[in-house]
Amino acid sequence: MKVLGKKFFTHIFVDEAGQCMEAETYIPMAYYGREQTRMILAGDPQQLGPVITSNFLCNPKFGGHISCLLRLAELEDFKKDP
Repeated sequence: MKVLGKKFFTHIFVDEAGQCMEAETYIPMAYYGREQTRMILAGDPQQLGPVITSNFLCNPKFGGHISCLLRLAELEDFKKDP
């Protein structure tokens, strides 16, 4: 991956995105994405949620228990789109 360098990919796919904390889904985009890069989140937001190993992030006020996929799925724009 280092040979390809930063800002290489046009698309980044995150499989099982429902099991990642939101910040974790941005790591590949931050390192390998560019302004035109598209991120595709795949998974089921109703299955197992993010796995949190930090006591600090377990606090609900930080939102670590909600994945980016679930947060987006609950937006009105996505709920009304057939």
